Amino acid sequence: AQVGGIQASREEVLLQQEYSHLCKELEDMKGARVQLQEENEFLQQEAQRLRAESQEFMCYVAKRAQRRQDAIVSLNDQNKQAIEEIHREQQELLTLYQRKEAALREQLLHKEGELLRLRKEVEGLREIQALQQEQAAHIRELQGELGGLRVMLPHPQRDQAASSPLCSLQPAFCKLGQGLLLKHSQYYSSPHPCPCGPPLPSHLTL
Repeated sequence: AQVGGIQASREEVLLQQEYSHLCKELEDMKGARVQLQEENEFLQQEAQRLRAESQEFMCYVAKRAQRRQDAIVSLNDQNKQAIEEIHREQQELLTLYQRKEAALREQLLHKEGELLRLRKEVEGLREIQALQQEQAAHIRELQGELGGLRVMLPHPQRDQAASSPLCSLQPAFCKLGQGLLLKHSQYYSSPHPCPCGPPLPSHLTL
């Protein structure tokens, strides 16, 4: 009976020890649970904060990307407008240049026509001057012959020779030359001199 009592006491001690051990493990597990709960709550708060920050960052990135896209579109529009303005100015300058070129060509053709007409008129004046000089030389030749005849004639016949039709040749030739000059010249308002008078202007003489 005593041995049985000792055996029962040992079992009780073992059970008591196991119970104490289990109680300690339970307390430890409770403490670990509380710690895990606290850590879980902290992690959830951190996760929520990170989600909020991530959402805020994504919104910032999206807004920045939108602003950049808007800036790109605005810049493209500005560049397009600038290019269109440059093309418009180029077209205006080209049109202005073509108009000026056409006006200058027209002026050039007009000047060339005027120059050709002046050359023809100058050539005509030269021909008239040559004819006048030829006529004047012929008149001087006739006057020389007439002078020689006057010397050879008696005094009464000299007076008769002076009133002969030969003496009226020079005024007639002068009148003919002036009529031709008036017909071909458009740049002088007064009649041109005859061969017996002053010569033509220097730029029209031979």
